[in-house]
Amino acid sequence: MDQVELSVIIPVFNTEKYFKRCIESVINSIKKVNIKSEIIVINDGSTGNINEIIEEYISKYENQIRYVSQLNRGRGASRNVGILESKGKYISFVDSDDYIDENMYIKMFSKILDEKSDIVICDFENIDYDNPKENFRLEAKNVNIKDNKWGCFDVLIMPSCCNKIIKKELFSGISFPEHINYEDLATIPLLLLKAKHISYINEMLYKYVQNKNSVMHEKFNLNQLNLIDALDIIFDRIDGLSEPIDVKEKAQYMLFTRRYYENLLENIMNCENKEILIEKFCDKIKILQKKMYKNYYFKKQISSQGFIKKIGNRLLYKAIQNNNYKLLEHYLKKSIYYKFFAIRYTSIDC
Repeated sequence: MDQVELSVIIPVFNTEKYFKRCIESVINSIKKVNIKSEIIVINDGSTGNINEIIEEYISKYENQIRYVSQLNRGRGASRNVGILESKGKYISFVDSDDYIDENMYIKMFSKILDEKSDIVICDFENIDYDNPKENFRLEAKNVNIKDNKWGCFDVLIMPSCCNKIIKKELFSGISFPEHINYEDLATIPLLLLKAKHISYINEMLYKYVQNKNSVMHEKFNLNQLNLIDALDIIFDRIDGLSEPIDVKEKAQYMLFTRRYYENLLENIMNCENKEILIEKFCDKIKILQKKMYKNYYFKKQISSQGFIKKIGNRLLYKAIQNNNYKLLEHYLKKSIYYKFFAIRYTSIDC
């Protein structure tokens, strides 16, 4: 039997409204590539009529589509099941409320064949059906960094697994966490660091649809502090690599800095009732924060922002480490935070 080259994993949870568009785009894209492939659909405890829709596609493409139905366990578990079920040399993930360009797989597999890539990465097109004029490109590589590995590492959308084709062997001994959101953040950076060769295509081949009902569009709440849990996991995983300490610190700095200020502190600042959030945030971030204040790149970044920001961040550090919730609440006022504490992220030389 011929080797399956590509396994496309589609987790589904209450997205029957979008599923046909998603799977049709995958089928049409696969048709253009002369490789043996499979589509694995994981129904993660959806309600509604998704079973009937999936069965309809299985009847048309019975030799190409495999179906797994399970009780709701979350995206991380669905992706892990898909990996375990997969027979392909390479893996692609597509979220069931998104879709892909018809040329995505032929272009990305051409890269794999030409460059013997472990991972191929493309840009996103951010799709807003309510406001089509608001559609925009999400670049998957920092254009200021020539090297593909660090260039693709140093962007905010880096953790997504959906704009990538990944060699399955990179997942050996690695799975997505199943108990938190941000499971991609806890996993994908490690694969990028393990990969020997990464290719990048500067085209919007993955269509990321703004679904207002998705987990990632929830109002900021205690559940969003799982971001810190994901950072804890990926930091431990990076520490376990046999890479030089410089490489590990560089990766951890890139992962932490934007998310600490933009995704955590700024979101907490903009919440109306921040008391409980601040308390839980302090509890969760302490160990990670202490580690980062020993990180060469993080310290260099703070110092580069000027004397006021350097002193401000030392005060911020002490407030968190000492559980000074009231003082931290005071710091997280817009007029104070942006002047004394907020760090503007800049790329480091790679």
